[in-house]
Amino acid sequence: LHQGFNALHTACQHGHVDVVRALLAAQPCLATMASKSESAYPTCLPIHIASCDGHASVVQLLLDAAPETAAAVDDSQQTPLHLAAMWAHPAVIQRLLQAAPQVATAVDASRKTPLEVALNHYLYRGVIRPALLEKPENMAEEIQATRMAARILMPHSPTPADDLGPLHRHICAVMTLHQLLPDARYDVNTLYPLFADCVAACGPLSDADWQLLPAPCPG
Repeated sequence: LHQGFNALHTACQHGHVDVVRALLAAQPCLATMASKSESAYPTCLPIHIASCDGHASVVQLLLDAAPETAAAVDDSQQTPLHLAAMWAHPAVIQRLLQAAPQVATAVDASRKTPLEVALNHYLYRGVIRPALLEKPENMAEEIQATRMAARILMPHSPTPADDLGPLHRHICAVMTLHQLLPDARYDVNTLYPLFADCVAACGPLSDADWQLLPAPCPG
């Protein structure tokens, strides 16, 4: 072990597909072996590491070797899908959903689903971080990837009619940020596209709901 990682953990971290394939062929049980807590990651499985770092081909090899790991949780009760959503890896998200669609509704230690994790990071990357920086950064690709991640998760994360689900919470968060940061250096074209996606995914809004929406709102 090196800093809590065995050979498979390290190969997953760096996306070495051929090494991962060879290790799993020799010892399939490695797919279910957790890292040690002294690593930079929390105690987790190889699939958490590969999902976090966006290595979709590695994730598929791990799913083939141990399909049950798609629903495994780390020290923070996060599934591989939570981590892929957090770091905006759409290709990984798609593979994980194909393997275990029920994980889309799993909650982590903060009671957040993968969709909520993606939406929270969209707000951070697209709104909060630009508002705090003296010099704006070009995060267009990262923001677009986060939006794609959230859109993939939306159909798998239905909002109960009697509950304020993740889509509604995102809508409320956007409206709150709009009020708290009216002069912030974010571009409304960054903020509102996913907001509009969430409104559409929630279904028809009442006249009272529409009155609450900030303008301009696409759609």
